[in-house]
Amino acid sequence: MPSIHLWEDPILYDIPASRQLAHYQGDIGSTENDGVGLVSAWVRSPVQLQATFASESFFDELAAVAGADPVELRLKGLQDPRMIAVLQAAARAARWETRPSPGPNAHATSGVARGRGIATSLRGGTYNAGVAEVEVDRETGKIRVERMIMVQDNGMTINPRALKLGIEANVVQTVSRALIEEVTFDRSNVTSLDWEGYPIIRFSDVPDVDVISIEQPNLPATGSGEPSCNPIAPAIANAVFDAVGIRLRALPMTPDRVKTALEEAR
Repeated sequence: MPSIHLWEDPILYDIPASRQLAHYQGDIGSTENDGVGLVSAWVRSPVQLQATFASESFFDELAAVAGADPVELRLKGLQDPRMIAVLQAAARAARWETRPSPGPNAHATSGVARGRGIATSLRGGTYNAGVAEVEVDRETGKIRVERMIMVQDNGMTINPRALKLGIEANVVQTVSRALIEEVTFDRSNVTSLDWEGYPIIRFSDVPDVDVISIEQPNLPATGSGEPSCNPIAPAIANAVFDAVGIRLRALPMTPDRVKTALEEAR
Protein backbone atom coordinates (compact mmCIF):
# COMPACT_ATOMS: atom_id res chain seq x y z
CA MET A 1 0.00 0.00 0.00
CA PRO A 2 1.30 3.48 -0.74
CA SER A 3 2.30 6.04 1.90
CA ILE A 4 2.58 3.51 4.73
CA HIS A 5 4.99 0.78 5.70
CA LEU A 6 4.02 -2.78 4.91
CA TRP A 7 2.65 -4.40 8.04
CA GLU A 8 3.95 -7.76 9.19
CA ASP A 9 1.19 -9.21 11.34
CA PRO A 10 2.54 -10.44 14.70
CA ILE A 11 2.86 -14.21 14.76
CA LEU A 12 0.63 -15.11 17.69
CA TYR A 13 0.75 -18.88 17.39
CA ASP A 14 3.54 -21.42 17.73
CA ILE A 15 3.76 -22.31 14.05
CA PRO A 16 7.16 -23.62 12.87
CA ALA A 17 6.87 -22.26 9.33
CA SER A 18 5.03 -19.05 8.52
CA ARG A 19 5.27 -16.62 5.64
CA GLN A 20 3.33 -13.46 4.88
CA LEU A 21 3.35 -12.07 1.36
CA ALA A 22 2.30 -8.49 0.64
CA HIS A 23 1.99 -6.86 -2.78
CA TYR A 24 2.83 -3.18 -3.08
CA GLN A 25 0.14 -1.18 -4.85
CA GLY A 26 1.07 2.10 -6.48
CA ASP A 27 -1.11 5.19 -6.34
CA ILE A 28 -3.88 5.63 -8.89
CA GLY A 29 -2.30 6.51 -12.22
CA SER A 30 1.08 5.17 -11.14
CA THR A 31 3.23 3.46 -13.74
CA GLU A 32 5.37 1.67 -11.14
CA ASN A 33 3.42 -1.58 -11.44
CA ASP A 34 0.25 -3.06 -12.86
CA GLY A 35 -1.68 -2.67 -9.62
CA VAL A 36 -3.97 0.15 -8.69
CA GLY A 37 -3.99 1.28 -5.07
CA LEU A 38 -5.49 3.88 -2.80
CA VAL A 39 -3.72 5.77 -0.05
CA SER A 40 -5.24 4.36 3.13
CA ALA A 41 -2.96 5.81 5.80
CA TRP A 42 -5.82 7.77 7.38
CA VAL A 43 -8.09 4.82 8.12
CA ARG A 44 -7.94 3.18 11.55
CA SER A 45 -5.40 0.36 11.79
CA PRO A 46 -4.22 0.55 8.18
CA VAL A 47 -2.80 -2.68 6.79
CA GLN A 48 -3.05 -4.67 10.04
CA LEU A 49 -6.82 -4.84 9.76
CA GLN A 50 -6.43 -6.48 6.35
CA ALA A 51 -3.58 -8.72 7.51
CA THR A 52 -5.51 -9.89 10.57
CA PHE A 53 -8.59 -10.56 8.44
CA ALA A 54 -6.48 -12.92 6.35
CA SER A 55 -4.53 -14.62 9.14
CA GLU A 56 -7.38 -15.11 11.62
CA SER A 57 -9.78 -16.28 8.91
CA PHE A 58 -7.16 -18.76 7.75
CA PHE A 59 -6.62 -20.02 11.29
CA ASP A 60 -10.32 -20.86 11.43
CA GLU A 61 -9.95 -22.70 8.13
CA LEU A 62 -7.21 -24.79 9.74
CA ALA A 63 -9.52 -25.55 12.66
CA ALA A 64 -12.29 -26.62 10.29
CA VAL A 65 -9.98 -28.95 8.35
CA ALA A 66 -8.75 -30.45 11.63
CA GLY A 67 -12.30 -30.85 12.94
CA ALA A 68 -11.28 -28.77 15.96
CA ASP A 69 -13.03 -26.09 17.96
CA PRO A 70 -11.62 -22.68 16.91
CA VAL A 71 -10.96 -21.57 20.51
CA GLU A 72 -9.32 -24.82 21.56
CA LEU A 73 -7.02 -24.87 18.53
CA ARG A 74 -5.96 -21.29 19.20
CA LEU A 75 -5.22 -22.09 22.84
CA LYS A 76 -3.01 -24.97 21.73
CA GLY A 77 -0.95 -22.61 19.60
CA LEU A 78 -0.71 -19.59 21.90
CA GLN A 79 2.30 -19.06 24.16
CA ASP A 80 1.73 -15.54 25.53
CA PRO A 81 -0.20 -15.70 28.84
CA ARG A 82 -1.80 -12.31 28.24
CA MET A 83 -3.23 -13.38 24.90
CA ILE A 84 -4.40 -16.66 26.41
CA ALA A 85 -6.23 -14.75 29.15
CA VAL A 86 -7.87 -12.41 26.62
CA LEU A 87 -9.06 -15.31 24.45
CA GLN A 88 -10.41 -17.25 27.42
CA ALA A 89 -12.24 -14.19 28.73
CA ALA A 90 -13.92 -13.68 25.35
CA ALA A 91 -15.00 -17.32 25.17
CA ARG A 92 -16.43 -17.19 28.70
CA ALA A 93 -18.34 -13.99 28.03
CA ALA A 94 -19.83 -15.50 24.87
CA ARG A 95 -20.70 -18.77 26.63
CA TRP A 96 -18.80 -20.40 23.82
CA GLU A 97 -20.06 -23.86 22.85
CA THR A 98 -17.09 -26.12 22.21
CA ARG A 99 -17.53 -27.71 18.77
CA PRO A 100 -16.05 -27.45 15.28
CA SER A 101 -17.38 -25.04 12.66
CA PRO A 102 -19.52 -24.91 10.61
CA GLY A 103 -22.55 -25.44 12.80
CA PRO A 104 -24.95 -28.38 12.52
CA ASN A 105 -27.51 -26.47 10.43
CA ALA A 106 -25.05 -24.67 8.16
CA HIS A 107 -26.02 -26.54 5.01
CA ALA A 108 -29.75 -25.88 5.10
CA THR A 109 -30.98 -24.28 1.88
CA SER A 110 -33.35 -21.60 3.16
CA GLY A 111 -34.10 -19.32 6.06
CA VAL A 112 -31.96 -17.27 8.40
CA ALA A 113 -28.88 -18.95 9.89
CA ARG A 114 -27.04 -18.01 13.05
CA GLY A 115 -23.37 -18.42 13.81
CA ARG A 116 -20.53 -17.36 16.06
CA GLY A 117 -16.93 -16.54 15.29
CA ILE A 118 -13.84 -15.48 17.19
CA ALA A 119 -10.54 -13.78 16.35
CA THR A 120 -7.54 -12.31 18.15
CA SER A 121 -4.97 -9.60 17.46
CA LEU A 122 -1.95 -7.86 18.93
CA ARG A 123 -1.09 -4.28 18.02
CA GLY A 124 1.43 -2.04 19.76
CA GLY A 125 1.44 -4.12 22.94
CA THR A 126 -2.37 -4.21 23.20
CA TYR A 127 -4.08 -7.61 23.19
CA ASN A 128 -7.57 -8.10 21.78
CA ALA A 129 -10.11 -10.83 21.18
CA GLY A 130 -13.50 -10.40 19.58
CA VAL A 131 -16.52 -12.68 19.32
CA ALA A 132 -19.17 -11.98 16.68
CA GLU A 133 -22.69 -13.38 16.79
CA VAL A 134 -24.36 -13.04 13.40
CA GLU A 135 -27.46 -13.82 11.39
CA VAL A 136 -27.19 -14.60 7.68
CA ASP A 137 -30.26 -14.41 5.45
CA ARG A 138 -29.79 -17.07 2.79
CA GLU A 139 -32.30 -15.42 0.43
CA THR A 140 -31.01 -11.84 0.52
CA GLY A 141 -27.40 -12.53 1.45
CA LYS A 142 -27.50 -9.89 4.18
CA ILE A 143 -25.31 -10.36 7.23
CA ARG A 144 -26.56 -8.86 10.46
CA VAL A 145 -24.14 -8.65 13.37
CA GLU A 146 -26.30 -9.12 16.46
CA ARG A 147 -23.60 -8.85 19.11
CA MET A 148 -19.89 -8.17 19.45
CA ILE A 149 -17.97 -9.15 22.57
CA MET A 150 -14.68 -7.28 22.80
CA VAL A 151 -11.92 -8.10 25.31
CA GLN A 152 -8.83 -5.92 25.62
CA ASP A 153 -5.65 -5.93 27.69
CA ASN A 154 -3.84 -2.62 27.29
CA GLY A 155 -1.84 -2.74 30.51
CA MET A 156 -2.82 -0.02 32.94
CA THR A 157 -6.13 1.63 32.05
CA ILE A 158 -5.99 5.34 32.77
CA ASN A 159 -9.54 6.31 31.80
CA PRO A 160 -11.93 3.32 31.85
CA ARG A 161 -14.89 5.23 30.43
CA ALA A 162 -12.90 6.61 27.50
CA LEU A 163 -11.53 3.12 26.87
CA LYS A 164 -15.03 1.63 26.69
CA LEU A 165 -16.34 4.39 24.43
CA GLY A 166 -13.36 4.05 22.10
CA ILE A 167 -13.81 0.31 21.71
CA GLU A 168 -17.55 0.73 21.09
CA ALA A 169 -16.76 3.31 18.40
CA ASN A 170 -14.26 0.95 16.79
CA VAL A 171 -16.92 -1.76 16.66
CA VAL A 172 -19.44 0.52 14.94
CA GLN A 173 -16.93 1.77 12.39
CA THR A 174 -15.33 -1.60 11.68
CA VAL A 175 -18.59 -3.54 11.39
CA SER A 176 -19.56 -0.95 8.78
CA ARG A 177 -16.23 -1.35 6.99
CA ALA A 178 -16.49 -5.13 7.12
CA LEU A 179 -20.02 -5.36 5.77
CA ILE A 180 -20.69 -2.55 3.31
CA GLU A 181 -18.13 0.27 3.13
CA GLU A 182 -16.14 0.42 -0.09
CA VAL A 183 -14.40 3.17 -2.02
CA THR A 184 -14.88 2.45 -5.71
CA PHE A 185 -12.35 3.43 -8.36
CA ASP A 186 -11.18 2.66 -11.85
CA ARG A 187 -7.63 2.82 -13.23
CA SER A 188 -7.73 6.62 -13.44
CA ASN A 189 -9.90 8.03 -10.67
CA VAL A 190 -11.87 7.43 -7.52
CA THR A 191 -15.49 6.93 -8.57
CA SER A 192 -16.97 7.33 -5.07
CA LEU A 193 -17.67 11.03 -5.46
CA ASP A 194 -19.62 12.10 -2.37
CA TRP A 195 -20.70 11.04 1.10
CA GLU A 196 -24.36 10.92 0.10
CA GLY A 197 -23.81 7.79 -1.94
CA TYR A 198 -21.14 6.24 0.28
CA PRO A 199 -22.53 3.25 2.23
CA ILE A 200 -22.36 3.14 6.04
CA ILE A 201 -24.42 1.13 8.47
CA ARG A 202 -27.44 2.75 10.10
CA PHE A 203 -28.28 2.79 13.79
CA SER A 204 -30.71 -0.06 13.17
CA ASP A 205 -27.79 -2.28 12.12
CA VAL A 206 -25.43 -1.42 15.00
CA PRO A 207 -24.83 -4.54 17.11
CA ASP A 208 -25.00 -4.84 20.86
CA VAL A 209 -21.47 -4.38 22.21
CA ASP A 210 -20.02 -5.90 25.38
CA VAL A 211 -16.62 -4.52 26.40
CA ILE A 212 -14.38 -6.34 28.87
CA SER A 213 -11.13 -4.77 30.02
CA ILE A 214 -8.47 -6.95 31.64
CA GLU A 215 -6.76 -4.65 34.11
CA GLN A 216 -2.98 -4.79 34.44
CA PRO A 217 -2.21 -1.93 36.91
CA ASN A 218 1.45 -2.91 37.22
CA LEU A 219 2.11 -2.79 33.48
CA PRO A 220 2.63 0.27 31.26
CA ALA A 221 -0.39 1.63 29.43
CA THR A 222 -0.50 0.84 25.72
CA GLY A 223 -2.64 2.25 22.95
CA SER A 224 -6.37 1.79 22.54
CA GLY A 225 -7.25 3.91 19.52
CA GLU A 226 -6.77 1.25 16.85
CA PRO A 227 -6.11 -2.25 18.23
CA SER A 228 -9.71 -3.34 18.81
CA CYS A 229 -10.51 -2.80 15.10
CA ASN A 230 -8.43 -5.76 14.05
CA PRO A 231 -10.29 -8.88 15.24
CA ILE A 232 -13.74 -7.65 14.17
CA ALA A 233 -13.80 -8.48 10.44
CA PRO A 234 -12.31 -11.98 10.82
CA ALA A 235 -14.64 -12.73 13.75
CA ILE A 236 -17.60 -11.82 11.51
CA ALA A 237 -16.26 -13.88 8.59
CA ASN A 238 -15.69 -16.83 10.90
CA ALA A 239 -19.24 -16.46 12.25
CA VAL A 240 -20.61 -16.46 8.69
CA PHE A 241 -18.71 -19.68 8.01
CA ASP A 242 -20.15 -21.15 11.19
CA ALA A 243 -23.67 -20.11 10.14
CA VAL A 244 -23.79 -21.15 6.48
CA GLY A 245 -20.51 -22.93 5.70
CA ILE A 246 -19.09 -20.42 3.21
CA ARG A 247 -15.72 -18.72 3.44
CA LEU A 248 -15.62 -15.04 2.47
CA ARG A 249 -12.11 -13.92 1.55
CA ALA A 250 -12.80 -10.35 0.44
CA LEU A 251 -14.11 -7.24 2.15
CA PRO A 252 -16.70 -5.86 2.35
CA MET A 253 -18.92 -8.89 2.94
CA THR A 254 -21.80 -7.54 0.87
CA PRO A 255 -25.07 -9.39 0.22
CA ASP A 256 -24.03 -9.98 -3.40
CA ARG A 257 -20.79 -11.65 -2.32
CA VAL A 258 -22.66 -13.79 0.20
CA LYS A 259 -25.24 -14.89 -2.39
CA THR A 260 -22.52 -15.68 -4.92
CA ALA A 261 -20.62 -17.78 -2.38
CA LEU A 262 -23.80 -19.62 -1.38
CA GLU A 263 -24.61 -20.39 -5.02
CA GLU A 264 -21.08 -21.65 -5.66
CA ALA A 265 -21.28 -23.89 -2.59
CA ARG A 266 -24.45 -25.64 -3.76
